[in-house]
This record gives sequence, structure tokens and C-alpha cells, in this order.
Amino acid sequence: MNTNSDYIKNKRLQHSNVNYKKLKEYTWNIDANIKNIKNIIPDDILEPVVIRGFYKKTFAYNCWNVNTIGKYFGDALFDIEQYDNLEKYYSADKNLEINATTKVSNYMKYLKKNQTEPFYYLAEVDIQEKIKDDEMPNGFDMYILNPNLAPIMVKQEPHAENLFLGNNASSGCHMHIEDNYILNQVFGSKTIYLFEFDDSNHMINKNSDSLKKALKITHCEFINFISNNFFDLDHSKFNNLYKVTLNPGDSLVIPPHWWHATTGHGINCSVTTVLQRNNINYLFFPTIKKNLWILYFIKKIGIIEADNKLEYIEDVIEDNFVSILLILSGLYFYLSKKKYK
Repeated sequence: MNTNSDYIKNKRLQHSNVNYKKLKEYTWNIDANIKNIKNIIPDDILEPVVIRGFYKKTFAYNCWNVNTIGKYFGDALFDIEQYDNLEKYYSADKNLEINATTKVSNYMKYLKKNQTEPFYYLAEVDIQEKIKDDEMPNGFDMYILNPNLAPIMVKQEPHAENLFLGNNASSGCHMHIEDNYILNQVFGSKTIYLFEFDDSNHMINKNSDSLKKALKITHCEFINFISNNFFDLDHSKFNNLYKVTLNPGDSLVIPPHWWHATTGHGINCSVTTVLQRNNINYLFFPTIKKNLWILYFIKKIGIIEADNKLEYIEDVIEDNFVSILLILSGLYFYLSKKKYK
């Protein structure tokens, strides 16, 4: 029988000859430090950057591993995703009808022993939300506090701290629409593939390439994904496809308009820090991104979470007519000014 690890290894061989591009990298305490971190991760960042060793001052990096992580999470319960077979597990095609909940300690026991379907992945669970709801052990926020982020955190707290914990698990190709994300590798390693929003449109089908299509999506969590299985696409045909592998303590900063897919190596853990972004320059540069404007608009006014999206739009327009008119007027004058420069 083909095991989980054997299957993943064979799958990765299909891209072994691809010449991926490399992201700009910094190393903490060499060319990145507490004095220049605000320049490396500005609010208006437009390209991903890697910071090696950025997460190494955290309690999580120093104390969590495959044998210890369970005890730090105590009796807190986490939702986990189910994948019915290896192909779906590798391509991040989860079973939407199954809702499983478990403690991290029990989940880790399962990951260590199980190599057969179904497969499970603890993904994108907001630790900060659980802390606010008093579901986590006392003082847990200090486990994931990164002192190296202090200069950036002066004026804001993280929007979220999302936990990812799995064994050879993957994420589908997606982007984040409006915020800056910092993917921090706690233990194990993870490979991330990235490309800019409109860089390789000939290779992908976006789930939201029109407002009509976006509003028809039943499961709103997929609105910022592509419909293709990224890992089965021919990576050599992308215009500019970047690849980076994070080791324990490394971090990757991802602006909101970059498509990316991830695949973990063995049992590994990541914590993604979500930073609110105020600058929306990425919607205009290097080109105006019509499809991303659609996503940004429906995310901002809450359409994604609405049960009846069309009725919700009517209510929003009626309640915010003046504000919408001002936004559209501002966009018109911006485009007009740019046209005649």
C-alpha cells in the first residue's frame, strides 16, 4: 500500500526540474533587526519577504515540538478538517460535511501513528479568538508573543494568530484579499509557492473572476481560492513562480494580493500572524486589479458572510449610498488623473 509519505514524495517529483524564482531574504540579527523591521514589513508592502530566524524568540519555538505541544494546549478543543483520501489530502480538497473536534494532545497521538485514510488537518484556527472566549489555558498568549514584532505592534494588535498543525498536509492555492500575513514556522518545515495576483492568469481559474460568479459561491471560504489543483498544474509554465521552504523559527511575510499554496513536510506546526493593512495600493499597482477589487468590496461590506448575498447588497447600498458614491467618485477622479498624466 502506498503510504502518505511515499505518495507525497512521488507527487513532488513531477516538479523536480522546475526553475523556481527566489524571494528576497533577510536573517534576523544580521541584516534584519528591531531597528529596521518596520522598513522590512511596512504597511504598504507589495512583495513577499523571508526573514530567517524571526520567530526564534518565542516560547512556542523554544518549547513546542511533536512530543510536548499537546500539554500546552490543555483541554482546549479544536476543529479539524477531514480528507477522504490521499489525493484530496494533498490537493486540500476537504470533506465539507464532516466536522470533527478534538484536543491537541489526542490529535498529536493520531498524527504520529496514522498513515491511512481518512486524513486530518488542524488548519487556520484563530488562537486569539479562543483566548478571548476563555477556551485556552491562562497566559497562553505569551506562548505566541513575538518580541521582534514590537515596533510594528505599537499601534495595533494582531487581527488573528492562526494555528496550522498537520502531517504532510497542504493548503489550496489562495490569497488573503486585505491584510498582511506573517507565516511563522514553529517546528518541522513547510514549502510555500507564490505568484502575484495577475502574473499568471493563463494558468489559473479564479473563483471570483466576476461579481456574479463570486456571489454564486456556496461556501464563502473558497471565494479567495483558485478552482484548479495547483499541485497538478505545470509549474514550468508560470511566468514568475516563487518557492521557499521555511525551517523552524523562519517567517514569511505575504501581502494580500499574492496567490500561494503550502505543503508541509512530515509533522509540522505554523502560527500565522495577521496584521491589519491600511494601505490599499496593491489594488492599483502595478496594474489595476479588477477582480481583486470585487473581492475587497464584498469582503469589506460583509457580503461573504451573508446568507442571501443579493438581498444583503440591496440593504448595504440603501444604508450606505452616500459613502459608496464618495468612494466611486474618488476612484473616478484617481483614474482620470492617472490617464492624463
